Amino acid sequence: MFSGGGVITGRVRRRARLIAIALAAFLFVGLLGGPIAAAADLNLLRLEKPDPVPTGEVAKQVSSKPDQAAQRPWKSPKVAWPEPGIATPSLRENGASVKAGSLPVSVGRTAPRTVGSAKASALSSASGKAGAAGPQKVQVQVLDRATTESLGVEGVVLALRPTAGAEGSVDVEVDYSGFRDAYGGDWASRLTLKTLPACALTTPGKKGCATGESLTTSNDASEGTLKAAVTLPEAAPTTTSQAAGTAPVARSAGAQVVSGGTMLLAATAAEAGPSGNFKATSLSPSASWSAGGSNGAFSWTYPIGTPAVAGSAVPELQLGYSSQAVDGRTASTNNQANSIGDGWSMEPGYIERQYIACTDDTKNSTTTAKVGDLCWKKDNAVINLGGRSNTLIKDDTSGEWRLEGDDGTKVEKFASTTRANGDNDGEHWRVTTPDGTRYYFGYNRPSGWAAGKDETNSTWTVPVFGNQTGEPCYAAAFKDAWCQQAWRWNLDAVIDPHGDAMTYYWDKETNYYGRNVNPSTGASTATPTSAVGTSSGSSTVCAGPTSTPSPPPRWSSPTASAA
Repeated sequence: MFSGGGVITGRVRRRARLIAIALAAFLFVGLLGGPIAAAADLNLLRLEKPDPVPTGEVAKQVSSKPDQAAQRPWKSPKVAWPEPGIATPSLRENGASVKAGSLPVSVGRTAPRTVGSAKASALSSASGKAGAAGPQKVQVQVLDRATTESLGVEGVVLALRPTAGAEGSVDVEVDYSGFRDAYGGDWASRLTLKTLPACALTTPGKKGCATGESLTTSNDASEGTLKAAVTLPEAAPTTTSQAAGTAPVARSAGAQVVSGGTMLLAATAAEAGPSGNFKATSLSPSASWSAGGSNGAFSWTYPIGTPAVAGSAVPELQLGYSSQAVDGRTASTNNQANSIGDGWSMEPGYIERQYIACTDDTKNSTTTAKVGDLCWKKDNAVINLGGRSNTLIKDDTSGEWRLEGDDGTKVEKFASTTRANGDNDGEHWRVTTPDGTRYYFGYNRPSGWAAGKDETNSTWTVPVFGNQTGEPCYAAAFKDAWCQQAWRWNLDAVIDPHGDAMTYYWDKETNYYGRNVNPSTGASTATPTSAVGTSSGSSTVCAGPTSTPSPPPRWSSPTASAA
């Protein structure tokens, strides 16, 4: 029984295996059948291989003109810093300068009339003859380069110490002709003489020891000399430790020692000179700026002052720069810089509408050729006011406009051809902020306007086609389905809650472009547009009565019917 059951079981297994193989083969063929059949029906496009652009080897040509740069290669200028040393010249009574040995320094008594002090005159009178008072001998020392550079001086440091004579003024002249080319940036023309405190050498880290006092210096750039007057104290008695043979500055036990009565002078460059100003930029004092952060942008604003007026309505004008302003510019955008420059702007405020290229709006349209014109797509707007931008959202049911980041600001759009602002139906805007201030955009003609009076020219327009039924300016023929539409309404009036008013007047550039170009012949119609160009804004401030909330007579609140 057991063996018979085993035979039957084996046959069943073999039969089940055959059925499974057949079923799997059937399913596999069924799965492949669809894609194989579909692939067989595909008519694959053959890509045309473009002809290669013909190229040729360009023969090397030698310019017939000599290479000026090769003929005059740049050479490092020769700089001869003065060697350290000490000299003790005797000063002449007539005030003539005396050279201090081989050092590039000359000293001489300052004439009493140039000292300009009662003390100098008294000293001269007491001596009985002009020029007798003051130092008779002065020890002059030029410090070595290591000591000079340790003081942060990119020039020369001198030490002066009187060894004979009374207190008085001397003229010090430094010859810098040997090292005038040591640095760039017209360094030599900015050289001046400064006094340094003695602690700059003895205790350089102490507060107040790193700065000196500038002297009134005469810099003769043609001769390469500096000249300034300094007052030296009375010479110390030779019996003291500061004897005549002692150096003004000496090193003892690894530290600098400055003898009593020694004055330190530094010949170093000032921040400004006759050839220019090398001070730090004035970003911080007069403007606000920011840099870095998560976006890495640098922004800068510079306020522009306006005349004081009665009332609180005063324009806030400023130049603004953002390094990211050009980041969004591509081949499909208008990349023309404004009158200030790339990345710069000066806009009190505006509302802007965007249109679409007619070649991208061909569904159910009358567009029959590839033209370069703009077409209507939908009503949209973006507002820029008070340094902030916000998208305006239109309620399709009520027709009301609101800020995307709604803060209670009321936005209204009106249409009236009496505004004559260049738009086909005179569209303009009024924006009322929660504090009650009203801003008008594209109003153009204030209430009470009459022929001959100024218009604000605040609306910029461009020809726009209505190529689909129901769109503004639609016509059956595409060539006739256009009109001038506003693309930017600039701020032209502000009325605060007290009734004080402010008006902006704009200069508008008008340009022309070929409308409805025939792609075959290139024929087109020259059409004016203010969509491209620059503008400059000016403002007139009218102070209204502060005792009444109503606007001044020149401005009335527009209504939906008469705005």
